[in-house]
Amino acid sequence: DETADLIAQALTYDLSVPDDWKLASNDQRAAAYNGIGPDWLPERLRDWATGLWHFFAAAALVHDWEYATTKDRSKRSFWLINNRFRYNCKRLLKMKGCPWYKRWLYEGRVDALATACDTFGFPGFLAAGKIS
Repeated sequence: DETADLIAQALTYDLSVPDDWKLASNDQRAAAYNGIGPDWLPERLRDWATGLWHFFAAAALVHDWEYATTKDRSKRSFWLINNRFRYNCKRLLKMKGCPWYKRWLYEGRVDALATACDTFGFPGFLAAGKIS
């Protein structure tokens, strides 16, 4: 199961996770995950984005969890969640041992993902909250 693999990666690579993520069941974590991309993106495009940026999918799992569960819908909370995503993506680069000749490409993808979240994600963040 893909989500179980991503949860294992988050634990193995010691990603930064909120306290409630640590206490959640795998089923609860899986329910929050939608791949890489916002809910409003057509499924085919989200599947494409998830495939393109699959290296960072474990970070996206944690990010989706926070979008779905946080009760604080302030800009500050949005910013903190997106910064955790950026940190976790960079941690995956380091911990998975990304080859030096691909590192510049993947670092560019981290920047693109983080910028997209910062730029376009706030309406989705406000609308999220499907897991309690």
